[in-house]
Amino acid sequence: MRIELTNISKKFGKIEVIKNISAVFEDGKTYQIAGDSGTGKTTLLHIIMGLVKPDSGSVSPEGIRFSAVFQEDRLLENLSAIDNLRAVGIEGDIRSELKKLLPDEDLDKRVSEYSGGMRRRVCIARALLAKSDVIILDEPFSGLDTKNINNVLEYILAQKKDRILIITSHTKISEDFCKDSSVIYL
Repeated sequence: MRIELTNISKKFGKIEVIKNISAVFEDGKTYQIAGDSGTGKTTLLHIIMGLVKPDSGSVSPEGIRFSAVFQEDRLLENLSAIDNLRAVGIEGDIRSELKKLLPDEDLDKRVSEYSGGMRRRVCIARALLAKSDVIILDEPFSGLDTKNINNVLEYILAQKKDRILIITSHTKISEDFCKDSSVIYL
């Protein structure tokens, strides 16, 4: 699998958010998109996933299966963490996977009862356990303390396998996680 961006540009009104970005993303590799708030990181992810059309440039190929953590959680509030994962077609021993990120006693509670950090960990598990070619993580560490960030980083590395991983973050990511990643600055 390979994704190629060629001269991607995007404006919202008169504001140019992205200008002539080109990049290649290849199987098994990790990519960071870095930049200050408002530099177009999320817009670029949305273009890659086909959620937003660029004003110019191209993304190829199409028809890729994405799984994502968006900046907002997008969980089904009245369902448990387990049922949130089942709702998107994830199968297998979901409880065992979620226990790697959350306390067992909380797994059957509705996610509306969760803290922000717990909700975030459900989103991360959902993205990593979904069948996909590419994993997109947009600010996945929001609401997580240092201990949970380190646990989540280990979980991401264990679940990534040979898929493309594209991540944005304002939080400093551990050196071990970053050592083999490519960085795109916006």
